[in-house]
Amino acid sequence: MSELIPTTLTGLEPAAPQLPGQAGAVDRYAQPGWLTPAGQQDRKAEVDHVLRVRVIGRQASETAALEARAAFEELAHQEAMGRVVTEAKYKLHRAKTESQVLGGEDPELEAKFAILDDTLFQGVRLGLHRFLA
Repeated sequence: MSELIPTTLTGLEPAAPQLPGQAGAVDRYAQPGWLTPAGQQDRKAEVDHVLRVRVIGRQASETAALEARAAFEELAHQEAMGRVVTEAKYKLHRAKTESQVLGGEDPELEAKFAILDDTLFQGVRLGLHRFLA
């Protein structure tokens, strides 16, 4: 065998070729770490984790959007009820003012207008109660 592989030093034998898997062998075609069963299991766990984080993030966004919607609807309802109450106040004030102008000094007209004003007030109050409930 020494005649096939020239050696420059006398008395040294060339190293015997080593098979893959032997100690000290350099395997040119070894599997990368991510292709081993342990590597594949690690990659699957990593993918599952990323998907879980995305789902949790999506759920958090949806919850925040629903809470914002509910808050906006509540504010819009409060604003609308405030406008209804203000309009009712103006209506009652106008009725009282008209009664004073039209009734003048006549006590009989003032009494009749007062009854009408009270009736209007009760109607507005009942109507507001329906909206505010």
